[in-house]
Amino acid sequence: QTYDVAAANKLLDESGWKMVDGVRKKDNKPLTFRLYSQNTSDFTNISQKLQQAWKKVGVDVDVQLQDVTELQQVIDKHQYDAVLYGIAIGPDPD
Repeated sequence: QTYDVAAANKLLDESGWKMVDGVRKKDNKPLTFRLYSQNTSDFTNISQKLQQAWKKVGVDVDVQLQDVTELQQVIDKHQYDAVLYGIAIGPDPD
């Protein structure tokens, strides 16, 4: 399945999330979440790409990059909105 910005925008509009200055809001609250991930080049790259994709539909993603010890504490205590963890791209992403 492909990423469909128009369909995402339509669903968000229909759900009451209106675009205000580039960010979706509902009941005057912004649509935002924190994405936690490990502070490595692979995780940083993917986190930034996800952040950019969400921004296209008006969602503000606050990326929190942490070392493995800090990230594990966040995961253990369930103190996150979303987590990107456990990927291995390897030398050949194909």
